[in-house]
Amino acid sequence: DDKIKLSDPFLLKEWIDEHEKELSNGSSISIFPDEYQTRVCIIPKGEHLIDCAHGDIWLWQYKGHAKANITTDTKEESTLDLEKMDSAYLHVHWT
Repeated sequence: DDKIKLSDPFLLKEWIDEHEKELSNGSSISIFPDEYQTRVCIIPKGEHLIDCAHGDIWLWQYKGHAKANITTDTKEESTLDLEKMDSAYLHVHWT
């Protein structure tokens, strides 16, 4: 796509540090505008619901530990334990 202007590269750690106050409120923050096909956001600690109905999800545990409770569209349940630098791919039919 020759019409989209890409943003300049940045260090993720610096971006997170700059948005620490917003993240401490427990809200997710999009790193880039939500006008693109791919959505990239930082999800702080706490309990969050991620709907995968409109696209696949890739989780990356930047630091610390997280537990993700996964429910498929057929109501099958599983739990992912994520440690620092772990990642997981969630298919579109999971919620």
